[in-house]
Amino acid sequence: MASIGFDYLKNLPLYLSEEETADPMLVLKSFFLIQKELVEWRELLNTWLKGICTPKPIWHGGSPGDFLYHVKMIKKLVEGAWILKSQESLPDPVEQLHPSNLTTSKVFDYNDKIFFWWKLYPLFLTEEEMFQPYTTFKNFFSCRNLSEWRHELDEWAEESISNSAWEGFTSHGELIQDMESLHKLLEASYLVYLRSLNPINNPQK
Repeated sequence: MASIGFDYLKNLPLYLSEEETADPMLVLKSFFLIQKELVEWRELLNTWLKGICTPKPIWHGGSPGDFLYHVKMIKKLVEGAWILKSQESLPDPVEQLHPSNLTTSKVFDYNDKIFFWWKLYPLFLTEEEMFQPYTTFKNFFSCRNLSEWRHELDEWAEESISNSAWEGFTSHGELIQDMESLHKLLEASYLVYLRSLNPINNPQK
């Protein structure tokens, strides 16, 4: 019987249920439909970055429990993306979209209702990543595996609720770059979520 490698074990999901591990799209649905909208998650990431870089705790005047809960939800999103990244056969419903539709509401169609709103428009994704958001999942894990990203998120959470400014192993520039990668993952996940609700099979619709 072949032994299971340590790298494999440490990169198993820790926060997903058995059902979510089998169907990671459930993670995206919960993240954006039940938890928060894209705009609210963006605001949370920006507040989180500010909390990491300043000595003032991010939850000052609020609830540290709420903040840590949201960190857990972000970890679940990262774990879901790790599984989706590994599923090579997953189709991208927007492959047939013509470039002229890239900046139109077709990208955000949802059950024939227009969800296009400039605040929901991707701010960090490239044009290629908007067409193929699954590539963002692979790019996100090109420098860090799942275990390493979880460790990074834990460090960020610890720093943001402490009374000291960022003293991590990375520079502020690298920290901002990592946070931008998280924004990309957030936006790509949102596109995949919306397109799973209403796949765009006819660009001439």
